[in-house]
Amino acid sequence: MNACGAMSNIDGLEKVLDEAKAGDESNIDWTTYSALTNIYVKAGLLDRAESALKEAEKKAPQKSSEAYHYLMTHYGALGKKEELYRLWKSMKIDFKDFRRIPFSNYLSVRNSL
Repeated sequence: MNACGAMSNIDGLEKVLDEAKAGDESNIDWTTYSALTNIYVKAGLLDRAESALKEAEKKAPQKSSEAYHYLMTHYGALGKKEELYRLWKSMKIDFKDFRRIPFSNYLSVRNSL
């Protein structure tokens, strides 16, 4: 996927993804969709990037600060403030001890204002 993305070969990228889905889809985790999101953003395909980001969110492990950081950063970059705030609220519930919330997530919210 990354090779196709580096060459801006979106058709090839989606063919690889379709082949992976046709096989054992359990091998496709949230990081696969996060890579796909990055490729779509670089190609200027923001609607597809948002769709890939939503898939990444579905597959992301719960209570993972890494996943929250990634998702919040990208929803903010795509201008999806509602999604960013939704995740922020969810993260505050999952991480009741605010000292466990990475500072970078605070910055993601602040930068979206």
